[in-house]
Amino acid sequence: MTAAANNSGGRDFPGRLALDALAQARDAIRQRLAITAQAGDARRADDYASCFTEDGVLQLETSYEGREAIRRFMAAPSPIPQPISPPGDQPSDRMQGAVAGFVSHHLTTCRIDFEEVSGGSREGSGRVTGEAGDDAVREPRAGADGLRRGVPVVASARTYFLVTSAAGLDHNGYYVDALRLMGEDWLIAHRRPRTLWIAPNSLLHQRR
Repeated sequence: MTAAANNSGGRDFPGRLALDALAQARDAIRQRLAITAQAGDARRADDYASCFTEDGVLQLETSYEGREAIRRFMAAPSPIPQPISPPGDQPSDRMQGAVAGFVSHHLTTCRIDFEEVSGGSREGSGRVTGEAGDDAVREPRAGADGLRRGVPVVASARTYFLVTSAAGLDHNGYYVDALRLMGEDWLIAHRRPRTLWIAPNSLLHQRR
């Protein structure tokens, strides 16, 4: 196996694919995932939606298809209660009586796999990548503007997360993402979060 293959997430890349291109793509994808997490925690709808492609899909219990649908979802009233502080001028008084009004997503282990697109057009709707069964994500077609010879333009990522709230550790799980290079930016084409554990006093229970 070549050095390029060892750094490509297991796929065999031609030698012309410079390892620094893989490293740069991997860093850009991690940065995109971090921006998405922080925008979601802050309920910044425009910033969150801009992390997705125009035809991106956010697959929750309901699927939100397209950037505008994702923006509307994030702009809707949050189920998380807003902070309420008791009377008092001292910061300690406000902290002791404050009601929980936050969630923070902490991204942990992240595996990123790349596919090289060397030029030309893709036929069909793409191929299924990621875990089998419910976790399968269908890779989108790479747009003509994103095709570059010798560099990755399509990626899949599986990222574990921990969520904290006033309850402490609130819930955990992982994201299954398909990403596409659009111009100079890696954007999410499809996201499906999977929850593995929920605390008994989790804020998620308020959504049901």
